[in-house]
Amino acid sequence: MEKSDNPAFAIGFRDCVVAPGWGVFAAMAGFGSIAGEAGETLSRSLILMVGLWSMPGQVAFVELSAEGVLGWTLVIAVTVANLRMLPLTLASIPLLRDKPGITIRHFWLAQINSVTGFVQLTDAAARIEDRRRLCRYFEGFCLGTLILGALGTTLGHTAASLLPEQGVRALIFVTPLYLLLLTGRTRDSMMLSAAALGCIFVPVAHSWSADWGIVLGGLIAGTLAFTVIELRRKQ
Repeated sequence: MEKSDNPAFAIGFRDCVVAPGWGVFAAMAGFGSIAGEAGETLSRSLILMVGLWSMPGQVAFVELSAEGVLGWTLVIAVTVANLRMLPLTLASIPLLRDKPGITIRHFWLAQINSVTGFVQLTDAAARIEDRRRLCRYFEGFCLGTLILGALGTTLGHTAASLLPEQGVRALIFVTPLYLLLLTGRTRDSMMLSAAALGCIFVPVAHSWSADWGIVLGGLIAGTLAFTVIELRRKQ
């Protein structure tokens, strides 16, 4: 690893710790609280956080395990919950790959990727042209989210018996609020349109179905934004 790559790694880590990482810290504190209430040990909660590294999958695993769901049923449920990361990961690879082909390192990058990391990556890609430096920046940023996530999980698990349940769980919503604010900084009309339409369709869809509302609302908002913007570009 070349020394010239180290500043990019350090800058990525710094950018995470300055602001976005604390949204992840708060969200993982909420997860830690849920895991503690479900009877999970702290060490097992940390393993789940790092291994699954996606809030829907983590919460699904903990709550279904507490209800006695085991085996392939649990695996399938967690896999479905984490499918939202597949499109983001596929979209991330072209930004990070500096030569053709897939390497073991790409699997490592896919594991540490997150919604917060992807949003930051798309923002950084406009400023960092060198793919190798961008990859190191991304690794530094994601390492920061993992560290703060582990600290948040530890805090939430420890405080599960000390703080009001709803108060700690409310921390989960800090990350989505941050991502919405970060999206508002972009000049991409498609992203702005999708975010605005999502604020309309997701609550409506969620009121119709608590299980599929977020997925359906997001799909409708994103598809509609893409269709409208593409039609305007063709005109």
